[in-house]
Amino acid sequence: MRKLAPQLEKWLQSYNQLLEKLIAEGFKATPTNAREGLANLTRTWVKKSVSIEWVQDDLVTSEQFNVPIRIYHPQPDRPLPLLIYFHGGAGAWPAASRCTSPSAAAWPKQPITLLYP
Repeated sequence: MRKLAPQLEKWLQSYNQLLEKLIAEGFKATPTNAREGLANLTRTWVKKSVSIEWVQDDLVTSEQFNVPIRIYHPQPDRPLPLLIYFHGGAGAWPAASRCTSPSAAAWPKQPITLLYP
């Protein structure tokens, strides 16, 4: 089995201890605190800010509903395959966008993140 990075192993131990304490105190998981937890994790661990040459917010429309999207293009002077990233939803798009942006610079693809709430 692959060994975890020491920083991640330490963080996971701390997280599990905190989770045990919260559960013992009656904590009940909800979509709201899952979303907030994901946002906090992302703010803590995704520090690297990457400049993407072209980023555009747009809207995919339909008769029933519209879906906001964010399109990243790291190399707008050449066509790249699309990669559509479906995040967990429930308002998690700020975290998803923060994670997609650095990846867009490294992937030989043009990522699109759905910004549904």
